Amino acid sequence: MALEMKYFVLKPSGRSPFSEASRAAMGAYADIIYDTDPCLAEELRNWAAREAVAAIQPAERQGDGQPLRTTSASQNAQSSTS
Repeated sequence: MALEMKYFVLKPSGRSPFSEASRAAMGAYADIIYDTDPCLAEELRNWAAREAVAAIQPAERQGDGQPLRTTSASQNAQSSTS
């Protein structure tokens, strides 16, 4: 039986070959959709780049031990208009 799904989830964080492949897939997707949605394409590229850097650097931590999370410009704009 062949694997067939409606959705496919990627996990770009981490150092595994699967994480590396996820980041590469995000970049390929961004390349293809760039003409249709350049903002989304750039967000995906930036996210993949941040995860690639995090995979080779020690994680910065908040006071509670959780990894720091960044908010994208589009998320900031959405929350300010709500």
